[in-house]
Amino acid sequence: MRKPIIFVLLTLSFTYLLHGILAVRLLYGDAGFYDFSSIVLFTLGGATPTVFAVVLILASRNRKEKRRFWASLVSFKHRVRHWMFALLIPPIIGAGFLIVYAIGRAEPPTLTNAWYWYFYFLAYSLVVGGLEEVGWRGYLQEKLQGSMPLIVVALLVGIVWALWHAPLLFIAGNGQALVTMIPYLVGLFMFSLFITYLYARTGSLFLAIVFHASINATRRMTNFRIVWEPSLITYSLIGAFTFIGIILMWRVQHPAMLTWKDKTQYAKQAS
Repeated sequence: MRKPIIFVLLTLSFTYLLHGILAVRLLYGDAGFYDFSSIVLFTLGGATPTVFAVVLILASRNRKEKRRFWASLVSFKHRVRHWMFALLIPPIIGAGFLIVYAIGRAEPPTLTNAWYWYFYFLAYSLVVGGLEEVGWRGYLQEKLQGSMPLIVVALLVGIVWALWHAPLLFIAGNGQALVTMIPYLVGLFMFSLFITYLYARTGSLFLAIVFHASINATRRMTNFRIVWEPSLITYSLIGAFTFIGIILMWRVQHPAMLTWKDKTQYAKQAS
């Protein structure tokens, strides 16, 4: 557990430092969000999961671990259903929220961009946002899932993921500052279940990146700040999708004993 703890401490501390400085500067009017110095602080703070995961992998003396990491990053050969899972589950969840909230509301949430913009946002989010999964799944989940049940892994990674995102809620000018804190952070755990399942099932870090990018692309397609309001409907929907994510966990065989060999076998079966 020492290495995962080191990764989490490095990632959270540097992100909180960089994004904290940015939030204070914006609060007191010392800089604008789109100033060069602000963009540098925002980008560096957002890159910490990727940077520290790569640094710790490169510093490792375990050659198998290094090969495993880079192989998972370029693991593309999977069944169509796994690609569809990564690409379509976030829009399906988003559509579920939109449909439910559209019923009986005077001002229902709407799409703010044409459907084809989803693919532009997806490509953009593969780098801006999606690469976080290099740290969350490629390093943290990989270190944890061999020693504990997968549902516990999803919970721990989801908590760290939520804590890491928390400073973004206080940085004026970025889209995530517009959402409500509690439903947003609980929703991150919901999505963590799905990404954790996908990575454990396929062994593909790239598919995890695609799933994360799809979440971000979906968020940009709608006025999401309306959807994530703190209401019974919101928590009920999050609870329903969380339950589905938990069911998916049980579909992965022997979740507490997942090794790279197991996942490679899964990937071969899936291809």
